[in-house]
Amino acid sequence: VASRPAAEGKATTIRPVDVRTSDPEPDTNGWKAVDGRPETSWSGDWLVLAYDREIQVEDVQVRWADGSPTHLLLLGSLDADFWYELPFADGPLPLSYLWVIFPPDDPAAEVSEIRVKGR
Repeated sequence: VASRPAAEGKATTIRPVDVRTSDPEPDTNGWKAVDGRPETSWSGDWLVLAYDREIQVEDVQVRWADGSPTHLLLLGSLDADFWYELPFADGPLPLSYLWVIFPPDDPAAEVSEIRVKGR
């Protein structure tokens, strides 16, 4: 999923400081979705990426594993209490948390990489 092309030369890939998933504890395999290695993958119902500051997100790119369902909902938050959908139609959006949700009626999605582009 590529939501909006980033402005040339401005946006960079921003790495999260924490990853939480729908998996039971210990919650470690969600890092496989953001480790920069497309040969690893994560599978589940949802994951939340947390950042150490407010970022301006211009684009979210998802690389799917072969055969994975590709439906998702992207929500952003500044405080992890109030969440809003990320349309990207009007430019970069501020967030400190990104919640990636996959439909409950689909088989579990398998993601090999999520890249968040912004400033």
